[in-house]
Formats: sequence, structure tokens, C-alpha cells
Amino acid sequence: MDSDGQAIVTNVSGVYFIHPFPFVSYGLRFTYHIRDQFGGPVDGTDCAGTLYQTIGIVTQSSQDVDSGDVAVAIGLGLFFLPSLASLPSGGPVGVGGGGVGAGLVANLWHTQLLPGGGKVVFNYKDFNITGSGVVILGSPSIAARVPSVGIDGPTLVPFFLFGPGNTIPRYSVRPCDLRAGDGGQLPVAWSAADPLTRIESPSSPTTKVYFPRPGSTAGSNATHTLTAVVGPDLDGAVREATISVFTVVDDRLPPAPNHRPLQLLPP
Repeated sequence: MDSDGQAIVTNVSGVYFIHPFPFVSYGLRFTYHIRDQFGGPVDGTDCAGTLYQTIGIVTQSSQDVDSGDVAVAIGLGLFFLPSLASLPSGGPVGVGGGGVGAGLVANLWHTQLLPGGGKVVFNYKDFNITGSGVVILGSPSIAARVPSVGIDGPTLVPFFLFGPGNTIPRYSVRPCDLRAGDGGQLPVAWSAADPLTRIESPSSPTTKVYFPRPGSTAGSNATHTLTAVVGPDLDGAVREATISVFTVVDDRLPPAPNHRPLQLLPP
């Protein structure tokens, strides 16, 4: 905690292994510093466009390499050691580009759905960082819910002329301001206008969809309509969404599989 600067500093230490020769590795100890400067407030919106205020965060990062490790490496003749700038950049795994402070603000509640069509909107406008913790101050207000649903998934599905005979995309519903039960699930019903289109899980939030191949020659194409009905929620609201999917036969070769290169682990 940086109570004077009103920031939270996250320090993550690790070892970066290099392999100067086959079956030889050397470790450089480093520390990654992530400083989340609190500020604000800043405006945000939820999925329905409802305005709220939250705490602004500015993240700065730096990293240090243990000077003793560098000195030993130079003494061993490992002059091609990576510079500080070439060490792994970005936030450590699980940080998501920010530190503990950024994660705290990102996980603040902004809206809470209420029975009967309303919701509580939480507005955070002030904070206080001390040596023992963080206090974030806010106030609630009431707003009307605007239930809706969308569909996430590809709108272009290629079938490769010299590749697999079928391409299997995945689609998911994106409900907004619909109040689910204790299990967090809403009733879902998928359907397709084309009877040859097969939906693998027609009552699940996410499903694979098998579209028919649009033809046997390059450039053959077709347009399909996929529909998802979500609800009723706990207040009886039902919403529907559609997505148009364009399928085409592509005369290029399919993408190569994403094979990871062989990596040698440090002994």
C-alpha cells in the first residue's frame, strides 16, 4: 500500500530461464512492479447502457533483474544474455495487465437486478488507501431494467475446397438485465431456419452448430439464420435474438494446425 500516493503496488518475483547451449540453462531472477494509481471517478455503462461511476485506475509497470545473476552470467561468458527490455513483458499470469488494485476495482459490483423490473446501480466516487487496507465509498440508486439478448459467434463460416468436409462454429447467448434463478441459468431455445442445419445443444447457453456445405465448387455460398429465445426469467421476461451466418466454399488450403514448438525445460 502506498498511502501517500494513493496507490497499490504489486510486486511479483520470478526466474527467467535462458538456454545458451543444448541441455544448459541459466536463471535470471527478476521482480515485476505493478503500480495501480487510484483516481477518478470515471463513467461506465453496463450491458443495457445504464450509466454508473467507478474509480479510475492508471497502471504503470517496471521490472528489475538481479544484478548478481547478471554478474555471474558475464563471468561465465554468457554475453548474449537478454537485456532487461527483452525479458517477458506485460502483467504476470492472472494479473491481466494490472495489479491487485486494478483487480479490486474491476470486480466492484455496478448493478444488481431486483424483482419487478428494476435494478440497483452502484456509483463509486471516493476512496482512501491506508497502510492496512482500502476503503471505497459509493452510493446506490434505482434504475429500470432493459432486458435484451444477443448472440456471440462467427458470421462467416468457410468450407475449404481441399480440406475437411464440415466446419463447426460455436455460438453463445449474451443475456442482459434478465434475472436468472439460483443456478444462474436462463431457459434457452435455439432454432435454425434451414432444416439441414443441426444444433448440437438446442437448450444450452452455448452450442456447436453444423451448417450444411453450401456446394462443391469454389465460391458456392449460402446464408443461414440462427435464432435464440431466452426466458422467461424470474419476472417473466422473454427476449429473442437472431444472427445471419454466411457460408462459402473457399478454394484456399485450410489453416495449418497450431502446433507449439518443442521447448526444453530447465533442469
